[in-house]
Amino acid sequence: MSFYIFIIMYLASFSNAIIFKYLPLNEIGELTDTCRTDLEKLFNNNKNKEEGMDCKKFIKLLSVFKMAHLLDEAFIRGLFKEEVIEKNGLMTLEQFLNQAKLVVKITEWRINNSYEKMLNLDKRMIKNELTKSIEKFKTRITQDEANEIMTRFDDINAQDIGMQAFRNIYANLYYVILGHSKEHIHNKLELVIHFI
Repeated sequence: MSFYIFIIMYLASFSNAIIFKYLPLNEIGELTDTCRTDLEKLFNNNKNKEEGMDCKKFIKLLSVFKMAHLLDEAFIRGLFKEEVIEKNGLMTLEQFLNQAKLVVKITEWRINNSYEKMLNLDKRMIKNELTKSIEKFKTRITQDEANEIMTRFDDINAQDIGMQAFRNIYANLYYVILGHSKEHIHNKLELVIHFI
């Protein structure tokens, strides 16, 4: 039996950015070592040539995560051009990491903003608010998938769901959604995303 999970308007506002199942930034807003390593793999698995990644591939890669960051193609192209001056130039790993960090920060801000908007009058998120947010996901997942995700978070306080628990639940749901598109991402878009 399937049921529909519809991301809340707020969650939908960050549905396709780069999102990780762990906190990608440290306390001073820099990429963690784990995040940096995953981003390096993402870059190396998708670069066009040994020297780097072209604009078309960069746009295609970040577009996979659009549901999370909500950045349009023009903005993503601008990120590329901000780093790569030459018209047909290639983005290096360090340039990619600079822009990926910005997209990660945008995504994390959107998650936090969505959480804040869903707090009740007592400034707490209870299970009811969490359920409302999940019901607005615009995708279909199976009951088993939803149950499996929620059982990972049995230890959360249903009367006061913290930001970290909310973020973790969101990230896990997001990866289920990406998993449904895995074949399209790999075969049609010709991208390699190792963490799906």
